[in-house]
Amino acid sequence: MNETNHYDLIVVGAGPGGYETALEASEIYGMKTVLIEKAELGGTCLNRGCIPVKALLRVAETACTLQKEGETLGLQVPETWKPDLKKMQEWKETVLTQLRDGIRKQLKKSKVTVICGTGKIAGPGCVTVQKPDGEAESLTAENILIASGSEPSIPPIPGKESPRVLTSDGLLDLREIPESLVVIGGGVIGMEMAYLYSALGTRVTVLEALPRILPNMDEEISRSLKLMAQKERGIEIHTGAMVSSIEERESGLVCRYTEKEAEKQAEGAYVLMAVGRRPFTKGLPAENAPEEIRGILPERGPVQVNEHFETAVPGIYAIGDVIGGLQLAHAAT
Repeated sequence: MNETNHYDLIVVGAGPGGYETALEASEIYGMKTVLIEKAELGGTCLNRGCIPVKALLRVAETACTLQKEGETLGLQVPETWKPDLKKMQEWKETVLTQLRDGIRKQLKKSKVTVICGTGKIAGPGCVTVQKPDGEAESLTAENILIASGSEPSIPPIPGKESPRVLTSDGLLDLREIPESLVVIGGGVIGMEMAYLYSALGTRVTVLEALPRILPNMDEEISRSLKLMAQKERGIEIHTGAMVSSIEERESGLVCRYTEKEAEKQAEGAYVLMAVGRRPFTKGLPAENAPEEIRGILPERGPVQVNEHFETAVPGIYAIGDVIGGLQLAHAAT
């Protein structure tokens, strides 16, 4: 056994569940720990979810306040004033970089080894890492924790392949404010994005298949937020709307949908797919992984665990979005 590459704990995925586990394992339990991450530290919440959305929403809310109350507060706002999305994105990236650096310093202080690369489960107690430069490394450990998170779910709607059909990841990286946007999905992600871009001046239409937006929330809250979205932001909301296709035209995209048995359509420069997220398990088993490993890592659906978050293979655990359930950062932590 190569002692250099042997650990007490290997963590695959550096989101809130993964990096918090690595910190606690090293700091409190004195475990020799390695954290593997193929992208940025912080996972979806920090890089493509809660934090960047809230950062941009803060700018949008400030803009709305200036427009509505600026004169009352003694601030003169030119009528031609408009937000600069490119500079907003630069500010957002500054915030994210600071937070990533904070996590990196915490991990270094706690003596957690961090490896940039794609971790694959090769067998019980064994993980291979494919690094960006093409080099591969094999690690062994007494315990393996899978914290690979989730990815946007994309329904099989004809036309979804258009480059103007985006997930929340792509929409968060736009550098120009679109004139119009159609949001498919009236859940938390869809409504946050609808609020954000409507505040920046985009004409937004939301298409939700269920009878109301934010279906996982209290019905009264859902109803109140719908009224606020329509009256204060001018967001057009259609519930019970089943999207059948997306067509590309020179002027943009057309979403065809059925509402109350009537065929309708909504047009937008972009379409946002915001119908939820699904566990990310793609590529987790190594190519030569035995059947017992492939059995616990389905291509679709969550990783199954017991009350101790252990899979059917002893010593291999999973937490966070990859096991389904409540897909929130604090739940993973």
